[in-house]
Amino acid sequence: MEFATYTLDDNYLYPFIVSSFSVRKHSNLVIRILQCPDAGLGLTENGLKNATHILKSLDIPYEVVNIVLPKNSNHDFPIWDRFPASTWIRFLALFDSQFLGEKMFYLEPDVLLTSEFSLPVHEAKVISARAVPGHQDEESRWNGPSGNWYFNCGVMFVNVSKWQESYSAAEFWQIVANHKILNFRIIDQDSINYLVKGRQESLPIEFNSFPSEYEENVTRVIHFAGGAKPWIYSNGLTRTKLPKQSRKALKEWDSIAREMMNNLRDNEHSIEILTKSSKVLKPSLRRQFTLMFPKIANNPFLYGVFRAISK
Repeated sequence: MEFATYTLDDNYLYPFIVSSFSVRKHSNLVIRILQCPDAGLGLTENGLKNATHILKSLDIPYEVVNIVLPKNSNHDFPIWDRFPASTWIRFLALFDSQFLGEKMFYLEPDVLLTSEFSLPVHEAKVISARAVPGHQDEESRWNGPSGNWYFNCGVMFVNVSKWQESYSAAEFWQIVANHKILNFRIIDQDSINYLVKGRQESLPIEFNSFPSEYEENVTRVIHFAGGAKPWIYSNGLTRTKLPKQSRKALKEWDSIAREMMNNLRDNEHSIEILTKSSKVLKPSLRRQFTLMFPKIANNPFLYGVFRAISK
């Protein structure tokens, strides 16, 4: 049995279900949800109940796996910016003995599969991930190899046995504990990059393409990293500010999301859960307005006038 492994919190229920539906549509992978109740990381009890209810409604095979913290563990799970603390579960899993012998395929909930594939789509000797531009400062400060090697960890293939032979949990969590001293910006992703320092195998761009990089009939996995989330750019007017390829990528998401909702057409409870319990489906008025009219939104006086008129 092969898995697509996820971590998430309650706010990301909707994108997780859409992503899971794309996995079922384009592969035979079983959805796996990682939880860490010991640390209070992952879905709440009600959130897990909602997620599994909808997966069952869509006939998507799944399993839930709990990560148990080692005794006397004092791991730090810092929260920063908009990222949920649940992202730390994936790193706990990489050092968990229950996954020895597995080649783990990890996806974040904002990832969409666009075409057929089966594992292994890429052979990971230890870890395969896509190096991304824009991190020259980190690459030079951390004394890694020359060239572009800082990778995005939203899509990873990991040979867990080889990983645990190559890296220790103690070393990783010490790096996390020193994140302020090391001046990390994206704490979890910076931590694993600081540990690996370019020793990963390169994952081709088609397996982790950002929306602006989307190419029809080429891209296999779209990763809606950063701000270009389809559920935030839900208003057609907001998308006019995006590059052409990003708009096409968002349409791919829309198509899968519509197909998923059509499959739930006769399940009112599941639809209600998706539309009411997921906060990501309710971008603020300011966020929507900023996307459409950034110059006005960033002017306090003009935005104040807008708020007064819109009340």
